[in-house]
Amino acid sequence: MIVAFAGVEAASAGDPVAQENKTSPSAQTPEPSVEKKKSDLTEEGRKAAMAFVSENHAELARLLEQLEKSRPNEFARATKELSQQIQQLERIREKSPVRYEAQLESWKQDSQIRVLMARWSRSNDPELEKQIRGLLRKRQQVRVTQLQADKERLLEQQRKIDLQLEILGRPVDAQVDKEWDQLAKKTGSRKANNNPDDRSPEKHETGEKK
Repeated sequence: MIVAFAGVEAASAGDPVAQENKTSPSAQTPEPSVEKKKSDLTEEGRKAAMAFVSENHAELARLLEQLEKSRPNEFARATKELSQQIQQLERIREKSPVRYEAQLESWKQDSQIRVLMARWSRSNDPELEKQIRGLLRKRQQVRVTQLQADKERLLEQQRKIDLQLEILGRPVDAQVDKEWDQLAKKTGSRKANNNPDDRSPEKHETGEKK
């Protein structure tokens, strides 16, 4: 994806070589027809991917729009990859909305790094390198935060398991007596409610008079 974006960036920036490669049929190898690849991702899937990118990384959306016009096969591959990433994020959101926010932030950072690397690959601009290094540092910090949160979540699960083991480790007879009393109480309560002969004396007398 980075290579494709680099070509789009070069063309949009007015690079004469890139412009010639974009317009001259003899300067590039013709891509195979995209008709065979349409089944890889539905139109609805492509629209969903573009909507997600537009909301979370506008610059990437702009590059994808240019890529669709200049290199449709590369665009199809890029949107398919994006769709897979979005599906992974959606699965995370279903399980843990809090974790989803952290993963979405990581996705944004990864996406920004890709776009900046595409620019740097054709210019070796020190300023771009500085920006990329800053994003890499930020991404590392986010990963550390995520791992710490995962560790705390696992520790909490461990504490709950330890508590259950502690309870089960108490004298077995006492635990059995406790559970039996609870079961017997529930069963006895249901029998009392369902027993037609278990009625008050007043109801018995009324029944006898009839």
